[in-house]
Amino acid sequence: MGTGSVSTGLVHIVDADPATRRSVAEHLEAAGYRTRAHASGESFLRRVNTKSAACVVLDLDLPGIDGMSILRQLDEQGSALRVIALARHADVKTAVACLKSGAVDFLREPYAPVVLLAAIKAAFALADPRRPGRAHSDAPSRLAALTSRQRQVFFAVATGLTSQAIADKLGLSRRTVEMQRAGMMRKLNADNLADVRRIAFEIGLGRGATD
Repeated sequence: MGTGSVSTGLVHIVDADPATRRSVAEHLEAAGYRTRAHASGESFLRRVNTKSAACVVLDLDLPGIDGMSILRQLDEQGSALRVIALARHADVKTAVACLKSGAVDFLREPYAPVVLLAAIKAAFALADPRRPGRAHSDAPSRLAALTSRQRQVFFAVATGLTSQAIADKLGLSRRTVEMQRAGMMRKLNADNLADVRRIAFEIGLGRGATD
């Protein structure tokens, strides 16, 4: 259970590694969240209330029933859970598949605790994880308005790369990347990374990150 003075929601942590479960729980509880840990997908599916508006931090690389299978089951059940999918080895295609199966966000491991906290905060802010408040029906036209460099940054951000990783990949300074990223998000009318990834899903992003 959470140790924070103010509860900000229940977060299920689904990960086979006990050290990871413990570490994630400690960070979340320090931020005021209640947590419930699950060592396997089977245990999670047996114990969870899929009609609740809780958040789920789901490792895709689970033994037995894997994270993607869990996402599909929850999607078929019309789950109200807000799922944040995590993966160590994944590309844009995997990220898009997660969003298509009902995840509200996707993070590539390793990630900074502050990144996960921001994703959870954004997930709880959604009135309905399957009907995000911000519509992106004009996403293709917004993407077309990006400069070539902003498009490169967009694809890299959608993949889950940090500003420093993008700078290293593109041979730019981190400051330049952050300026391009700010311009990209402004043109896309994206408030956070979850918005960027939803836009990537809406345009059917499944090709290379810097096409």
